[in-house]
Amino acid sequence: MMLSFISQQFAFYLTLLLLFFLPGYFLLGAVFKKDSFSFFEHVIIGSGLSIITTDFTILVLDRANIPLTRYSLALSILAITAVAYFVSKKGQTGNSSFAKLNFTKKQGMLIIILICSTVFIKAYYLRNAVMPGTTDLGHHLYWSKVIAETHHIPEYTQRDVISRDETNMIGAPKKISDFIIGEQLFYSSVSIVSGIGFISYFPVLALFLVNTMSILALFILALELFRNNPRRKSIAILSLLFIGPLFSIDPPQAKFVAGGVTGNLIANFLVPLTLYFYIRFFHERTRGFLFFALLFSMGLFYTHHLTGFMFLISFASFVILSSVFNFKEFFALIKDKSKLLLSPQIIGFFVFALIFVAAIYTPSYLTNKAVTTVVGAVSKAGHGGLTLNQFRDTLGETRIVWGMMGLLFAIFLIRKSAEKFSLIMVSAWAGAIFLVSMFPDIVKIDLPSGRAANYASYPLSILSAFAIVTLAAKSFCSKNAVIQKTSSRFFLGAFVLLVSFIMINGVSDNVGYLMKDNFYPDKIQETYAASSYLSSKMSGQDILADDHIYITADSFVKLFFMRDYNFPLYRANLERYTNNVDKDEFCTLWMISGPETPDSEKCFRDLGVNFVLVNGKTDAAQFEKLGNFQKVYSNNELNAYYRTN
Repeated sequence: MMLSFISQQFAFYLTLLLLFFLPGYFLLGAVFKKDSFSFFEHVIIGSGLSIITTDFTILVLDRANIPLTRYSLALSILAITAVAYFVSKKGQTGNSSFAKLNFTKKQGMLIIILICSTVFIKAYYLRNAVMPGTTDLGHHLYWSKVIAETHHIPEYTQRDVISRDETNMIGAPKKISDFIIGEQLFYSSVSIVSGIGFISYFPVLALFLVNTMSILALFILALELFRNNPRRKSIAILSLLFIGPLFSIDPPQAKFVAGGVTGNLIANFLVPLTLYFYIRFFHERTRGFLFFALLFSMGLFYTHHLTGFMFLISFASFVILSSVFNFKEFFALIKDKSKLLLSPQIIGFFVFALIFVAAIYTPSYLTNKAVTTVVGAVSKAGHGGLTLNQFRDTLGETRIVWGMMGLLFAIFLIRKSAEKFSLIMVSAWAGAIFLVSMFPDIVKIDLPSGRAANYASYPLSILSAFAIVTLAAKSFCSKNAVIQKTSSRFFLGAFVLLVSFIMINGVSDNVGYLMKDNFYPDKIQETYAASSYLSSKMSGQDILADDHIYITADSFVKLFFMRDYNFPLYRANLERYTNNVDKDEFCTLWMISGPETPDSEKCFRDLGVNFVLVNGKTDAAQFEKLGNFQKVYSNNELNAYYRTN
């Protein structure tokens, strides 16, 4: 048993190294000179590029009708890595050492402390969440398991309960656009290569690693944004403080990891890297950085369309603000570099992207025209915009106050600063998210307002750091003799109070989450046990109905049957039956809530439902009193019943 666990661990980490580090690491070396990045940057960017490379490789293999097996996938990635390695070796000339970030020993120690404390706090919060059990994660792992078992990319469909001519039935499969393929390839590739099952520790641990890398990606982005600022390292370190240990649990951090919010977490890793390449293009104006900026943008849209759409809005805001605040230089840059934009490499990328979308894999949200549902007037509850208090609660008072101050400083300093495009970029990033989450009717974007606001934590962390460093520089480095004399006492004291307030606010925020125990591993295990038993006893003709409201980890029941995304049939949250959006049938409600009613009896007969799984404390009573339901399974949490007639 111990030997099996050790070999499984070895296979898991070796798979992560192969799929999510090596190909991107060596591809960067094949394209850029080795001193183009520090080793730290090379590792982080290489990891993000590896995710994109692995996803695109799987899609190409599937399009070529090559089964997605351990050997086909591992050999393909190894071939890409080997070619990139030999190209990078052949192309190395002159100085082959990596560029250095040149932090002092004290700064280096501070960075290590911030990273370690972030990882420790997150790990402590997630200590009881390693066993997967959240709704989002269950849905993602279902499709990931479909890929692993069928060895091909699935068509996203589900079979819903419908009513026709007063007869209830399970309809034909219909297409859905709730999932983006990159979210599932992340899990399925690990399982295919390593052999680890989906009901295990690996999904949460893999998300934890991605979330940690996203924090480091924001750190290197801050360094690049302020490369011409003598205090760039201070800004980057403070950004790491704001996105790391101070708010290491609240969304979109460890809480998203525990919740299995896969697309957001991977995309939040890719967005800072995408912006990193765009800003390096504006700083150095070479086609290699623009090519990779476009490649990362493409990868983003194959990972999570909501984040991709938010990125598109932010980038459009960047172009608009650049033309407003920096009109002459911006359009002079476009004119000067038009030949670069029309170079064979960049044109080649767009040709590749068009061919890939049209012939290799078209994202489901395009084929199902899901994009049209988010453009236009707000139509759903929860999409109508946040109040200022809700926006503050989502992001925390500290980041709101200092982020807004940083935004004001950035706007004020744009025309005078040597880092115009950087200030415009981070301001556009934060400003676009603010508009979409607070005033969706103005911009005509129909997106979940709370989820959209979470994206602001990244730019607000950078702006908060920029505000504090700028304020400190103006206070302590003023040329005015009176201010210099006063600052030695007053400003030092004020700065200490400021830092103390920020630290206390951040620590209390983390403590608030740590005090709550939102994870129930024992209940999750009971759901697994009941699902395993029923799947072993039920035939292909038997139909199961269960409950989403009171069964912990109910979305994982489908992983034990693998019949359909909507199997078993389930009672959803009650408001979904009355909001005129989510549900237009009541059978799934009646069969659990009132199995003795005539309407429910008809639903059982029409749909052929003969097994029911419910919480033993909340919904067992109505089945116990009926003579035509026989208890066939029971544990500390759940009861299963068989309908005899």
